Formats: sequence, structure tokens, C-alpha cells
Amino acid sequence: MINAIRYFAFSLIDSQSAPALLSRQKMKGMGAQAVTKDQIKAGHAETKSGGSAWIQTEAQSFAYVDKESVTRAFEGKPKAGDWIKAELLPMVYQRDQQFRHSAKTHQWAPEFINPVSVKVYVHRSGRIVSHGRPRLARECLEPAGQGGVIIGAMDDLDAFYANNPYPEYDHPGVDDGQGRLSLQETLEYAAKMVDTVSGVDLTKPLTGLHYDRLPNTLLVFRTDQDASIRPLLAVYDALETLNIETPVLDRFTLPLLDRMTPDPQPPQTFDTFGKQWGTVQPSVKLSEDQFRAINAALSLQEGEILAINGPPGTGKTAILKDIVASSVVRGVLDDQPPPLMAIASTNNQAIRNAMNSLTKYMTGGDSKLHRRWIPNAPGLAVYAVSQYGEALADANELFTLNKLDALEQEIDVEQAEVQFCRHAIQYLRTQGLSGVEQAVDALRKKLKAEVRVQQWVGSLAGRLRNTQSDKTFRKIQKELATQKQRWLRQPSADHRLAMAWTAVEDALRDAQTRFDEAAQIVKAFHAHKAIIMQGRKKHPLLKRLPWLAKTAFGAKLARQTIAADLAGAGMPSGYTSVEDAKQYYQAQQREHRRTAKVLLRNLADSDIMGHWQFLAEETLASGWRYNWFWLAMHIREGEWLIALRDTLRAGDMDKRTHDKVLRRLHRHAALVPVMVATLHRLPKVLTYWDIGKLAELPLTNVLSHLFIDEGGQCAPDITAASMALTKRATVIGDRAQLEPVWTVTEREDVGNRVASGLMTQQQAHGIRGDQFGYCGGSTSSGSALWLAQEVTTACEDNDQPGLWLRVNRRSVPDILAISNALCYKNALQPGREPATDAPYPAIGTLEFPGVCQQDGGSRSNPFEALGIAQWLSQESGRITQTYQKPLGECVAIITPFKAQADALQEQVNRLIGADAGITIGTIHSLQGAERPIVILSLTYSGEQQPQQMFFDQSPTMLNVAASRAQDTFIVAGDLDVLSRSVGAGKVVAQHAQKLGHALPWHQWTPDMVALGETLWGHKNAVTWLADVQENPLVMALKDDSLTEMVVTINDLDAEGLQNVGQQMINAARQGFTIMLIIARSTALEHPDAARLGRGFDVLQRNGISIRYAPTVLSNRVLLTNGMTMISRTTWITTKPLEQVVVIQESGDLEVRRARAMYGLETGQPEQQKARTAAA
Repeated sequence: MINAIRYFAFSLIDSQSAPALLSRQKMKGMGAQAVTKDQIKAGHAETKSGGSAWIQTEAQSFAYVDKESVTRAFEGKPKAGDWIKAELLPMVYQRDQQFRHSAKTHQWAPEFINPVSVKVYVHRSGRIVSHGRPRLARECLEPAGQGGVIIGAMDDLDAFYANNPYPEYDHPGVDDGQGRLSLQETLEYAAKMVDTVSGVDLTKPLTGLHYDRLPNTLLVFRTDQDASIRPLLAVYDALETLNIETPVLDRFTLPLLDRMTPDPQPPQTFDTFGKQWGTVQPSVKLSEDQFRAINAALSLQEGEILAINGPPGTGKTAILKDIVASSVVRGVLDDQPPPLMAIASTNNQAIRNAMNSLTKYMTGGDSKLHRRWIPNAPGLAVYAVSQYGEALADANELFTLNKLDALEQEIDVEQAEVQFCRHAIQYLRTQGLSGVEQAVDALRKKLKAEVRVQQWVGSLAGRLRNTQSDKTFRKIQKELATQKQRWLRQPSADHRLAMAWTAVEDALRDAQTRFDEAAQIVKAFHAHKAIIMQGRKKHPLLKRLPWLAKTAFGAKLARQTIAADLAGAGMPSGYTSVEDAKQYYQAQQREHRRTAKVLLRNLADSDIMGHWQFLAEETLASGWRYNWFWLAMHIREGEWLIALRDTLRAGDMDKRTHDKVLRRLHRHAALVPVMVATLHRLPKVLTYWDIGKLAELPLTNVLSHLFIDEGGQCAPDITAASMALTKRATVIGDRAQLEPVWTVTEREDVGNRVASGLMTQQQAHGIRGDQFGYCGGSTSSGSALWLAQEVTTACEDNDQPGLWLRVNRRSVPDILAISNALCYKNALQPGREPATDAPYPAIGTLEFPGVCQQDGGSRSNPFEALGIAQWLSQESGRITQTYQKPLGECVAIITPFKAQADALQEQVNRLIGADAGITIGTIHSLQGAERPIVILSLTYSGEQQPQQMFFDQSPTMLNVAASRAQDTFIVAGDLDVLSRSVGAGKVVAQHAQKLGHALPWHQWTPDMVALGETLWGHKNAVTWLADVQENPLVMALKDDSLTEMVVTINDLDAEGLQNVGQQMINAARQGFTIMLIIARSTALEHPDAARLGRGFDVLQRNGISIRYAPTVLSNRVLLTNGMTMISRTTWITTKPLEQVVVIQESGDLEVRRARAMYGLETGQPEQQKARTAAA
């Protein structure tokens, strides 16, 4: 395991490149030093005097690097050897200070922009050598970009790297840094990279801001780790140097070490009844897959890891809450200290969601039991946040460790004890209690009595399986009848439980019959025996000699008489002796009892019993377990008061020693069972001061259970440190959602595998290295969930091991179908019906014929942004009226590009208001959230669509977008962009084609018309038509001035094809060139497919070209006079067209678009006619 720990540590250290966006304070804290051009050219930190390299008006300066500063960098670093890592920042830009009325403006903007970093090594002598390929900050690149400045796209960077390979180097200790590209050459490479990839003038990266490039390259020594990874590195260092055993981390790292992993158990193993003891939200009905996942998590032994695959909407939060609740109750029943549980993630939104879900159901109701008995007590979770994050936690009303400490300091313990006892007296209906201790004992006794009902259900199958006697069976039957009356009186019981109970009783009757028959056999034997004895008395000789009747000879003499008497009585006549009869009837009795026991064993293992237990689980979860959870919480509250009184109030203060830290953690857990923290923060919190070693050390194996939320987004090197802190771990997430933000490249990753000793250089570039990328633990491509899947204790799917949550309760079936097709191979099951009261269909489309344009390093489509905002402003009343919520809680808008998100935000703020609270952004902005309506702004347009769109590279983006929608998923923009898609976009296009509905437009506003005139270069570019009685397509066919048209349709009807088709034939006979483009599915899967096929044949025979595309979502007509007509509904219909937009352009925008979309040779009618004739 040591090699794996080193590997994770090396990756963390290498991940600490200087951030792309820096505040003045952050820059100062990095200790950056200026490097002169001469030093770059010489590759040496020559002595340089002169104070600072440059000075700004606000006392910000950088000293020159020199031999003295190099010497200082090596101080206190005995393990550094002769070389130390550093980083060159060759292109740092600083913001100009801007003022308005003496006040600084744009304070939100970053002070420094640092797009490029170059890894170097510095020798003790002052030599500086290049080491790693220059890097562009990923946070500034689409589609992963999350910074405020976007300068380019990951695709362009990857293409640059492919076309401009940079050499790989070993540690300079191997080759003394010889034979490398010089610093000058490396910085020239970096400059070329920025020029090629970036589409932004970095002096003006944001509107209204100006930046100046610093005159010198900066050097940052990587001797001090970033504060966020320092606790993780401290854990790894302690594990390596102190040789601490950590079973969970050992198991977590097995795949990295190429060792055999334990065989997982099948999911049926965890169908056991009675693992759950508490619930937080009884109104939530859990599905069988959720019950199984909860049981598996509660069954984990020390050192085990469970992977749970939980796609969006499948109830991950619900199972977390019930695992926590059951753990609380189980701990009380076992008379154990409060279990230490933690939920952690790298996703801050997941952390906040966990906090909220474990808090909002703790306010209680009218019941005396279902409310906190401690004044100002929080929910189930406490947020372990840094001092910096305390303000944000306050803003989100999250309960933090600081607040918990303050509560313990401020509470009046004596007053709280009195109130606690009064609550207990009222609930228990007792005469009085002497104090908190007696109250806690009484509550514990009450809880243990209450849970016997579950223990009885849990033991029933085993008792039936082990039943040996009629007496035991009768006792079970009696209990079953008594319990049935008790259970069916519960408000949470329903007719299904009554029917299941009846089924169990019916099955027991067969066994009862066998036991009854066994009892009757005793009577039959006595009757048989009586006939034998009477028969012996009938024989004349035996009458005279009674003593002879007792001998074998006497029995032989009476045999014939006895046999006749037995036959006459209907009994088996072959057993004429008492002993023979006894053996016969005993055999019969044993057989009946054996049959009864077999029936009972079969029942215990049958679906009848399983179904009854499942419904019993439901009933328990909906009623009893909620009460047990609150009882257990109150018991823990009482224990918290006792502990507080006997420690802090008695002057025994908390300190940093191991025992005192554990005492504080258990006391906190009594009041707040779960600690919630980021994976960076948790190792910082769970530490103690070791007096002997005079060092802060990690509390390894201290947690009872660690839950990693959104594990698919957590990098292995960040997660592993927390794995060392727990006895068991459950990793929950979905690898089809967002991936981790990997901060090391594959090249750096491979180097760290070798440097850590995980593999040799030869292995790293061979089969072992290739296989390593599939173990889930790679720090450049793996995730905590992936790694946990490799070592999970339970598995039901070999494709992605672990348990699966499959019932989606969020999205209506049609939306779920998109996610199923994108990522889940139709494995997810709809858990809700279609939303009949929703204002729009499940899948909607909005056609906006905008133009995608380069916007700095990003992309935007101003017309599309304006159209979406205008449509939403017109529909806002309908939406809020339907859902009775603010608009921001009903709608979210997702787009692939930050620039488009900014454009959408600007238009929404202008038309609806900045206070509407609508979430607008890239997929990261809606991670973990949901809305009734989600709008996807495509941004791309057909005429300049790149070879591969962002959302085609991976299904993740579109899956996240669709899976956030509850009732309606709206695709807005140039819809036929999806028609050219070859990846995930194609899936969305197919579903939109089959299930989508075109949503009504609203008449374009003057600002949309004005923007349209700019796009299409014509004074009166746009004409809006509504309730069109005469089909404009037919009108165009009759226009003698036109010679060619291209028609795209997303639907049609047979009558329309007959009527409009005849007009097309008439026009074609007059020399009109016509191409009709239609989706294959529309032609082949239409209810009138046969009739339509005959119609298409007629059209083609008359010179009309028909092209079948994979999908066609738009209804457009392109004419040779520069006119384009767009209809919301199909042109090929007999119905009046509701909405048509006519665009007159002076350029060739729409023609170029058509060429790009369908490969047309528009404008060459003679060639088109020749092709048609040839066809």
C-alpha cells in the first residue's frame, strides 16, 4: 500500500499549478519572484540586485530570483536532494485599477490572470531546467471551464499538443538536466500554444476591463503545498512513516497494486429483513433497490467498501438518511457510544444538498416525540467548514462546527436538563423522573420494548425453519394471529399487507394439517391396539389359557382373527401385533411431521414470506421506525447533556490529545450524528496532537462509516486520505454524470506511477501501464466511484459493479428515455407517471435561427439567447401559475458555453429581472439540482458547426441536462444542429423527432427583428405571419420568378402530401427544382407509411428529389431569391399553418447553412436537374 500512498501524494503535489485567476493576496502568498530575460536565456538564477522587478501603485512587488533565494528554498527540506520543483509563469496579466467617483470598480474581477504554467526544476547551484510540457489552465478552457475568463477550447489544445509534441524527461537527478529544451525554447513553445489556442486578447478578456502583461516571467518554488492539500499529504506522510494499519484504505488501493480483489456478493444476499431500524422521512416509500442498498450498507463489516450506482432521481439522498437513522437507533440498542459518521465529497453543491436534506426534516410536528428536546438543537448534520467558508455557510443557513461549539458553551445545562425531563415525562406519561439519567434509562427501556415488533418479524422465518414440534408451531400460529391484529391497526398498513398476511396464514394451514394428522395418528394407534387386544380374547384356546395370549405362539394363533377385525374396522390388517402397529404408526407420524417441517422451511424461504417481509418493512418504515429514530435521538440528547455537564461544565475542557478529541467527537455525534465536509477538509478536522511525537496526526480508523457522495466526481488521490480515517465506506455516485476535475496530465500521471514504485518504466509503457488506466485509480482519469466498484462487497452488473438504484422518481418517462438511451442501456425504470398537469409536453423544441459566433475563447449565439429570454418572459406567468412557485424554482437554462450563459443571463435580467433567480449556466451550475422545466440552449448553428460538438464527445453533458428536468425538457436553438450529430446529440435528436413537440413561438419583438436584420443583412429581414390560411410553400411553388427550393419537414400527413405534392409536381413540370428532406423514421414509422411511400414514389417519378436524413427537426423552405421560411409545424399538411417566419437576407447565410447541414449544391439548378433525371 505504501507505493499507492506515494503515488497519490506525488499526484497531489504535481496538481498544485498556480491558479489561472488570482487575487492580490493569493499572489503575494505564493511568494512569486521575477526572472529576468538574461536568467531565462542562461537557465540560471544569477545574482541580481536592484530590489524589486516592478512596482505597482498599490505596493505590490516581486523580488528577483537569485542564488540566495534558491538557498532559502532548500532550507528545511532535507529530502529535497539537489533539485527542487518550481513553476514558471511566463504570461501573467494584472488588472488596471479603475475608479468611479473615488470608489474602486470591478472588484469582483480577478486581480491577475495566469493562463500558462511551466514546470521546472531548480538545482542548489541555481541552475533552472525545463521539465514538463507547458500547461494551459483547464479552468479557462471550454467545456470544463469554470473560471470567469474563457480563453479557448480543450479540443484546440489537444490538437496543438498532437501537432507539436513536447519531449518527456526523467527527474533531472538521472541525467543532470542535460539534453533538454532550454527555458527560452520552452517559453517560445508556451507562447505558440497560447497564440494557437486562445481566441482572446488577454489585455481585454472581459468587457469593461483592461489588463497589462507583467514585464517579467515569475518563478514560484513548490516547497510549500497549497493549504487545501496539506491535510491530505499529512495523512499520507503519517501512513508511510508510522506504518499504521488502515483496512479500508488497504482495500481501496488493491487495484492499483495489481492484487486480487475480494469477490463481491450477489445482491440477493442483502435482501435480509431487519437491518433497518430508523427512518427520517416516513412519507417516502422506498423501492426494493433502495431497501437492498440500505441493507448492504448496514451490513458492511470493518474494512469493507460498498459502491452504489445512483443515477439522478433514483433516491440517493433518501437511502443516506435512512442509513444514518438506522445507525443511530442500532447504536442505542447495542448500548454503544454514538457512531461517528461523515458524508464527504469534492462537490460543494453535493455537500450543501446533504446538509439541507439532513436538516429540513428535523423540525418535527405536533407530536411531543417528533421534535427536538434541546433548545436550538440543529438537524442531523454539522458542517465542518473552514473559517473562510463560515460566512457562506451562514448565508445558506448551514449549521457548522463553530456553531455547535458555541451552543455547547452558551446553553444553560441545568435549564436544558429540566426541559428535557419534562418532555420525557409527558411522552412516557410517568409520574416523575429524578433526572436526565433516569429519563434516558426509561426512554431506552421504552425503545427496546418497541423494537420487539421488528425482532419478531425478523425472527419468524428462522423460527419456522427450525420448528420441530406441534407445540412450537401452535405458539407461532397464536403469535401470528395476535400480531396481525396489531399490525393491521397501524395507519401505515394497507390492503397489500393484509393480503400478504392472509397468504402466509394459508401457507401455514398445510403444515397445520400435517401436524393435526400426526396428532390423530396417536388415536389411531390406540384404536388399532384395542382391536388387537380384543382379537386375542376371541380365540377359544386363548380364552381358556389367558397366559398364552401374551406369548408369540398366542399372537400367532389370534393373527387371523385380528386381521379380519382390523379389515372390518378399515385399518391396515397387516399389523396384527402391538409392536408392529406401533412402528407403523410412529413411521406415519414421523412422515407427517417431516412433511410439516418441509412445508415450514419452504414457506420460510418462499416468495410469500419475502413479500410479506417486504410489506412489513414498508409498514415499519412508514410508522414505527420513525418513532424509534426520534426515541433514539432523544436518548442521545440526554447523553449529550450528561456528557456536557460532566466535562465542560465540570471544568474538564476539551484538548487536542487523542482521548479528548475522541470524547469531543462522540459528544458532538450524540447531538448531531453526521459530520459533513469536503474531502479536503475532513482530514484536517479528524486529527489530534500526539504528545510523544509532538506532532499533529490523523485519527485513522475513527469513523464508523464514511459516505462519499457524488463519488464519480471525486478524484482517487483526494479521496484516499479520508479512506484512512474510517472503518467502513460507502461510495455513492454516477459515472455518467460529471467527471472529476483531474489536475495532472496523463504524462505526469505515468511519471508518478514510476516514481512511486507502482511499476517500472518498462511496465508503465507496456501492458501493465495500459491496464492501470482501467483500474479506476488513475489520478488523470479515475474516480473514487470507479475504484470503489473494483473492490465493492456487492455486485449486480459486471459492466459497472456495485449495487444499482434503478427507479427514477424525478423525470417523466419520456425524459427518462433520453438518459436511458444516452448512458444507462435502458436499465432505469420510471417511478412516476407522465405529468398531465404540466404546462408543456415532456420534450419540447423551440426553433431559433440564430448564428453561433466566436466570443473570446468561448461561443455565443445572441439571437438564440434573446429568443429564449423573450419566450420565457412571455411564458413566465403560465409557468408560475401552474407550479405556484417563483420562476427561479421552476426553470433552469443549460448551455455548453460560458459566453452563451453570460448572454442568456444578460437578456433574462433585462426582460425578466435579475431577481428572478433563474439558474443559467453550463452543466456544472445545475449539478445535483432539479427543476420542473429545463431549457437546453444549443448555441451551435449549422453553417459553422465544428466537426464534433462538445456534447458529442461524451454523453455526460446532455445526460446531466436532461436528467435535471422533472416535467419538461426543452431543446432550443438551431434544431438541425442535432441532426448532424454523430454522438450523444444524435440520441437527443432521435427522441425529439419521435416524442418531441414544437412549442408555440411568441411574435418576435422589435429587438429580435433588429438583431435579425444585423444577422441577415437586410433592412426588412423578418416578416412574422400568424394563422396563415394559404400555405406559403404552395405560394412559392406558383411564383414564376423562383427556380429552386429546398424543403425540410419534421412531420407530414397523407392528405397534405397529396395536396402539396400535386403542387410540387406542377411546379416541377414547369422547370422548378425541388428537394424534399425528411427523416427516415418519419417516413418509415408513420401510421400511414405505406400510403406515404406510394406518394414519395410519385413525387420522385415526377422529378422531385427526396433525401432521407437520420433526423430532421426543422420545417424550413430555402428559396433562390434569398428568402427562407420557417414554420413551427410541417409544411406538408392540409391544416392552416399557425406560425411562420419569413427571412429575407442579402447574403448567403441560410444557403451556407443548408450546404453544411445537408451537403447541398444549392444554386446549381442544372446539375440538380441532371441528378434528378439520372435518378
